[in-house]
Amino acid sequence: GGDVGRTRRRSGAELEANRALDRAEMEKVLLASLPQLIESEIEVIGGDGSTEAAAVETEAVRKKANRTTARVSSTPSGQRRRSPAAAAVTKAGKKASAPTNGVATAGNSRSSTMPGFASKTSLRYRSRREGMEFASLASGESLARIVRAAEGDKVQRRQRRKANSEAMYRSSASVPDSLIAFTNEIHEECSRITPSEEVELGTKTQEAVRLQTLHDDLEAQLGRTPTDAEWCAASGKINAEALQDAIRDGMEAKNRLVTANLRMVQGVVNLYIRNGLGSQYNAGDLMQEGIVALIRAAEKFDPGRGFRFSTYAMYWIRAAVKRSQILQSRIVVVPQRLHETHKRVEKTRRQLRTELGRAPTEEELAMACGLSELQLERCERAMDQRCYSLDAELVNRNKPGAGGGPSRSGRGETVMDLVDARSHDDMHRLLSREHARESLIEAMRRYLSPHEVDLLLLRYGLMDERTLPHGFGGPLTIAEVSRLVGLKPDKVRRMINKCLRRLSALIAHEWADFENELP
Repeated sequence: GGDVGRTRRRSGAELEANRALDRAEMEKVLLASLPQLIESEIEVIGGDGSTEAAAVETEAVRKKANRTTARVSSTPSGQRRRSPAAAAVTKAGKKASAPTNGVATAGNSRSSTMPGFASKTSLRYRSRREGMEFASLASGESLARIVRAAEGDKVQRRQRRKANSEAMYRSSASVPDSLIAFTNEIHEECSRITPSEEVELGTKTQEAVRLQTLHDDLEAQLGRTPTDAEWCAASGKINAEALQDAIRDGMEAKNRLVTANLRMVQGVVNLYIRNGLGSQYNAGDLMQEGIVALIRAAEKFDPGRGFRFSTYAMYWIRAAVKRSQILQSRIVVVPQRLHETHKRVEKTRRQLRTELGRAPTEEELAMACGLSELQLERCERAMDQRCYSLDAELVNRNKPGAGGGPSRSGRGETVMDLVDARSHDDMHRLLSREHARESLIEAMRRYLSPHEVDLLLLRYGLMDERTLPHGFGGPLTIAEVSRLVGLKPDKVRRMINKCLRRLSALIAHEWADFENELP
């Protein structure tokens, strides 16, 4: 046992020694490649048209790198956990990518105002830059080449996202062709804006809104349209031309602010489509409602509060798109407040079921939701409504001969038949049936003999009951008809079937819609 322990300790010591040697070799490699890396960073900082500030920054990077190299060479490797050369490279990269006097040295590139898109001074961008620098050290390639490769990958990713979006639109039944054309136009013609441009556009928009609101207030106070002089005096403008210029600039700024952020609306609508928006919805309507909300957000956006426009407008867009989706979800519109209440009730019902181990009572559920039992009942009754088509066929298994298929007229019983059966207009129904009976009798007399017509009238109850003997009324059986006409039952049955076949060939197509009108 002692020999095994000593062997294990000796193996561990050898492993630690090998690791220390590996770290030392890596530090030598980093120190050897540090001058080339510093020179590449100096080129990145200077670039074309470098300024005096860039020269000062370059000299600071070179001096810091020299101090770091001297400190590394004089420090034992066993006392260093992190490579100082790597730390120097990281800090040099931060200096190279940091802005000078609040302005990025590479220029104010346009960035999206959507959440998740970072500027070149953000932590996300600096982390990406540091990753490129370490990749350059590991591969031996220049940093510029790695940056170009990353930009190429970005273009490919953008192309893949566009292809995936088009495939998603084509496969969704809720996306009309007009929406596809509109989104293509957004990406081709609507350019993005910088944060500074966003503040400028928002300020101009607010100025135009202020002037228009001031005009409306003056009109309400004076009871008439204010003159240009009164409007200029209240707004602090020199003349009417300055007023019109400010309003025109504000309208143009609002339009620019809206068109530059149409991608936000598309992103919200894409989320619904990606989650399986059904064919009963119209994604184009969702897009329209989101754009209307974006316009409203542009009119109310105040850049002086310190928030980005995307942060403020996203609440408006999501609320409008959700409201449109709720309104399209039902044929009979239910107020949105009932949808929200029902959602809260269902969530509370699941929680109470888990806590109590049983289904909660109506009283417990209403108390937990902060509603009265009457409000809870109305909410559930409104959300439990179902819509059915009046042309939907009914299947009545208890009715003899009704298997759910079409009748001889080619049409089965529908919901519309039930609605007509429960109609309160009894006089209208009686008159309709009487006219249908008279028309049918007249048609039978054109194609059958008087004796055959009488047999059919007696069999199916179309004969006037006042002309029948006492005790006979309504549809008669074959035996009753045979007693009245003095013929054998088989003879009466054969004659009736023969007449029905003849009428079916001659006038059945004319009476397909009157089948249910007869008694």
